[in-house]
Amino acid sequence: MRLHPSIVLAVQLAVVVTASAGPRGGGGGGSGGGGGGRLGQVTGGIDAATGAGRGSSGGSSREERTSEGELYRHRHDGVDVVVVARDGTIVRRIPPRARRTAGPARIDLFLGVQKVVESDRSYSVALAVEDRWFRIAGAVSEYREEGMDGGTIAMTLPTLLLGGRISGDAPTRAFLEGGVAIARTKEDGMVGSSITGPVAGIHLEHPLGGPSIVGDAHVMLFESGIKAYSGRLGLRAGHFEVAVRVLDFTVGPALYGPEVGLQF
Repeated sequence: MRLHPSIVLAVQLAVVVTASAGPRGGGGGGSGGGGGGRLGQVTGGIDAATGAGRGSSGGSSREERTSEGELYRHRHDGVDVVVVARDGTIVRRIPPRARRTAGPARIDLFLGVQKVVESDRSYSVALAVEDRWFRIAGAVSEYREEGMDGGTIAMTLPTLLLGGRISGDAPTRAFLEGGVAIARTKEDGMVGSSITGPVAGIHLEHPLGGPSIVGDAHVMLFESGIKAYSGRLGLRAGHFEVAVRVLDFTVGPALYGPEVGLQF
């Protein structure tokens, strides 16, 4: 049995999210004492490294009526969409190229909050503009944690991505993306490190009839030999979204946990 490509992509994203969440030894707390949570270990590791303190299958069909009330059926024969009359007569065939229309651009705004395991929380704002074949997305995530000395540890991660669609006429919208990311650490309002690097990965959305599967998987290559892997897998229904999100730097433990958000 062959699995639909969207199912394969969803499984791969799930593997990224779950595999990245395992524990890893960190680089200790921040330069000013730091905290015992995961964020404190990540920011400490960065500072130490930088030296800074709906799918269709063959045979499926749907019915619709013409303006005169006559019932027609759209059937996929593996290549074309075949329009069949009530008596079984093929009225016409619609090849794939005839079904491709650019349509208007879609604008998505996402606001989310995440509970980070063994840390405090993170906040995310993302804006994406997408047409049929291309996508541009900008996002900012901020992680916050209270240190053991009562101070505040923070890390801000803005990203800018450009993507091209790879899923063709399938209902799944999958985009290969590339861009740039910046990670900035702070402790008690004082800047610690700022590192920049390229980002590459995939963005996926697949309708399930009502809700949709949404997911992302990216790798970031920063200065000073620092790498980071991010993954998100969630379910969107209307404007509401629940997900599991992971941000895993090679200099500390993974920052992961459940996320809830609103999409407009």
